[in-house]
Amino acid sequence: MQMYAEFNEFCQRGTVDFPIEVYRLDQNHPRYQMPYHWHHEMELLRVLSGSIVLSLDEREYSLPAGSAVLISSGVLHGGTPQDCRYECIVFDAETLLKNSAAGPVLQRLFDGEITLRPLLPVEELGTAAALDELFSAMEHPEGAGRLLILSALYRLFGSLLRCGCYDGNPEKNRSARRKMVQLKHALAFMEEHFSEQVTLEQIAAQAEMSPRYFCRFFQELTHRSPVEYLNYYRIEQAGDRLLHSALSVTEIAYSCGFNDLSYFIRVFKKQKGVTPKKYEETQRQRAAAIKRSEPHPAQQKTEE
Repeated sequence: MQMYAEFNEFCQRGTVDFPIEVYRLDQNHPRYQMPYHWHHEMELLRVLSGSIVLSLDEREYSLPAGSAVLISSGVLHGGTPQDCRYECIVFDAETLLKNSAAGPVLQRLFDGEITLRPLLPVEELGTAAALDELFSAMEHPEGAGRLLILSALYRLFGSLLRCGCYDGNPEKNRSARRKMVQLKHALAFMEEHFSEQVTLEQIAAQAEMSPRYFCRFFQELTHRSPVEYLNYYRIEQAGDRLLHSALSVTEIAYSCGFNDLSYFIRVFKKQKGVTPKKYEETQRQRAAAIKRSEPHPAQQKTEE
């Protein structure tokens, strides 16, 4: 299981021949917050406890414990968890499922003729059972586990199609589609240049807008100002570097686009709840505790 750190839509999930990966997150996870991102794979997200406010393109959903959503390919999404534990499975459905007798049935979905609705009917027994089986099978995705994973995916899609949890896909509103493309361009620019001293004018230019109009546009779609989102992304990157590099706090601050150390610490504490040093210490202690709790390979072999 990998850390949920992918802001790049071209990240490899699982293996080339079996592209599926599971991620489980809680408040102690470095990637607990979900920044805006998109990828060509589908994503299943299930809320185990607490709640999460999830944005999918232009729509926002407040998801309590027990909810599950299916995020379609290319959908821009981000989330704000609230005392939440949640788990995600990201998978390339077309690669996994098209080469079978069910391929022609699913091809309508892959070709965009129909669109699955994001909110899954977890009260429907077939859907609930398929979700449980899929997340359980992802505990051991090797060998025979692959058959269980594929079986659960087929059951899930079959259940959703049978109960009519999809819409025809008429020509989408061109204005709405263009807005999402403009937003993706701006986000991609910020994520690529977060370590630099970028200006609002530079970001707005990616969306082909004036700075003033872009601020309103960005706030409407993300519920953050461009500066707030840029700082948010920078802090997420800083948190990752604290745990996976030998750089000092000062070096990390400057490498993530902050030119004032005290301001960096203040923004970091506001977002993470602790100072950078305390965050690093807490996360390393947690990682060490998890490692100590895992059985030693020799012990595991003996038990087997």
